[in-house]
Amino acid sequence: KRILMIFGIFLLSYSVLRINHPAFQISTTPDIVLLAFITLTLAAIVIKVLSGRFSQTMQQYRLNDIRVHTADVQRSSALATAFALGVGNMRKRKARTMLTCLTLILLVFTVLSFTSVRTYLRIQKVTRDTEPIYTGFLVRNTNWGALQKQTHQYVLSEFASNEAEDEDILIVPRSWYVGASPGVKTFIKVEKYGGGAAFSPDSTTSLYASALLGVTAEETEITGPDQTLIAGRWMEPGELNVCLLPMDMADLLKISVGQVGQADVRIFGQTFRVIGLYDPLAFDQVKDLDGESITPVDFTATGTELLTELGRKDYEDEPVDFVDFDHVLAAQMIVVPQAYVNDIGGLLRSVAVKFPIDAPAQDRLDRFMSRLGIPVVGSIGDEVAVYSALALSSLSGLGNLFIPMLVAAMIILNTMMNAVYERFREIGIYSAVGLAPAHIGALFMAEACMYAVVGGMAGYLIGQTAAQAITNYNLLPGLTLNYSSLSAVASTTLVMAIVLLSTVYPARKASEMAVPDVNRQWSFPDPEGDNWSFDFPFTISSAEVLGLYTYLTRLFESYEESSLGTFMTGNVTFTSREMVGDTHYILALTTWLAPYDLGVSQTVTLRAAPAEAEDNLYSVWVEIHRESGDSESWQRLNRRFLNTLRKQFLIWRTVDQGVKESYGEEGQDLIQSNTSTVA
Repeated sequence: KRILMIFGIFLLSYSVLRINHPAFQISTTPDIVLLAFITLTLAAIVIKVLSGRFSQTMQQYRLNDIRVHTADVQRSSALATAFALGVGNMRKRKARTMLTCLTLILLVFTVLSFTSVRTYLRIQKVTRDTEPIYTGFLVRNTNWGALQKQTHQYVLSEFASNEAEDEDILIVPRSWYVGASPGVKTFIKVEKYGGGAAFSPDSTTSLYASALLGVTAEETEITGPDQTLIAGRWMEPGELNVCLLPMDMADLLKISVGQVGQADVRIFGQTFRVIGLYDPLAFDQVKDLDGESITPVDFTATGTELLTELGRKDYEDEPVDFVDFDHVLAAQMIVVPQAYVNDIGGLLRSVAVKFPIDAPAQDRLDRFMSRLGIPVVGSIGDEVAVYSALALSSLSGLGNLFIPMLVAAMIILNTMMNAVYERFREIGIYSAVGLAPAHIGALFMAEACMYAVVGGMAGYLIGQTAAQAITNYNLLPGLTLNYSSLSAVASTTLVMAIVLLSTVYPARKASEMAVPDVNRQWSFPDPEGDNWSFDFPFTISSAEVLGLYTYLTRLFESYEESSLGTFMTGNVTFTSREMVGDTHYILALTTWLAPYDLGVSQTVTLRAAPAEAEDNLYSVWVEIHRESGDSESWQRLNRRFLNTLRKQFLIWRTVDQGVKESYGEEGQDLIQSNTSTVA
């Protein structure tokens, strides 16, 4: 019945969202959400069943073969019980529960209606120590990856219009023909034949270049590569079949300064007129705003990890700076028109934009960055910086809801405080049956979780339904519900946080009422040198002390062959001794405490003797002697060891009486065998 009710509530919630939420109208297959939740639920059930069976099998194995008991109550079971108790308490006080949930529903509806998550861009600037050779900016990827053709077109549409503000703005694209994979080198054959009307293979001189740099005639007004020319001229607008060679390459091809403008070379089977020779060393020093050479990047000298890391960077989440790359030497490349490089499969790598004056540059760059998805290197005035647009979000309208949220928090606080004082007797019963103060406080936190879940989810569903009706019938013009997922999550989480924070104080008061004492935890006395002796805070019936010590003996023996726990044991011995007409039981062992690299070892003696001024009760005295390891680590690690020992004393109280008696009978045999061995 409960499973059917839960499934019915889920289907009802899904139906409300299916009808009212616009996302289901946009999606082509909205019912896949229902199928996904059903699959997730079934998978969770199967995983829980399998893990439960596995845990049960392992527990039975430990009980049968090693005879070590564990606590029956798991955290998940305790949590489920806490929720069940919380729901039961809510059912007892239906009117108060209904009013509290109604308050939370109205609060969620109000937060959804009057708040919104506003996304905006902030231009982040990282200054670079490079020379501002022109006023403008450079568009390129951080890993020198290829730019999309739409990027160049977008720059043209933004800065190359016929409007007055775009007058005299230069836009210069650059393309490369070069190997873009690490370790892969490009070989471009360049041929020069001796002359004559026809091409003759016998009269050719050839060599191989590493890259082609495609530029335009306007490049001279940006970075000034024409200043490196030794002979000839730079290309003019509209020229296609022309090229510029480095002086070293021209010497190898036997092209002299006097032949510039007359000699031809063949690249990929196409003839180019050599119109200029440049100094390669000077060309290597031609830098752009990013401080790098305008020659193509030498990807053979770049690691794959660096390229992958830079390519995965999200420009919208963090400020961006550029990494310097190694470039192809100017002596190993040829300068050709940018249009030709694009035609043979080269890729656009950067676009430079130069403003004629500084005045409007900053405003134009900020407007451009708000619509561009990649960072740029900009130069305004005497400063060069990397500009990137960071996507940020803010929750607007929250200040107007401070009073409603404060009122809701006070209502929850008053409700939970009343629940604490009304259940004073229940808290005492919980403490008497062994619940820790933290567990008692968790009961009230679980009840608050029920309020938060019911109020948050119901408020969201009812709020959407009400908003749909308000919109359709135009009941409250101007009131619209924010349907965005981020806004819904933020609003619901905010209300749930208010509920839980308002319950922290009542839960703390409940835990304090469970143990009305200044000292709520057992504190260890300080050791004296290497010896640590104290009275363990447990008493045992004289009829059970033999069985308990036999159980502890088997427990410690199970730790002799395993190093996965918090400690290891060795030399476990259990003996008894008659003193003044009473039987004293002594359990001695050697322990090594984890982590074992600290080298902490010790001898432990658990001595059970009749309690003073108590009939038929035994008290336990613990004696610990440090064998190795530093004193600070020894004291710190012993807290875990003693906590484990304390839990085993608690577990003993949950063991069946028949099992206790069997341990007692085994203890008699164990003592007799140890006595005969000593004799």
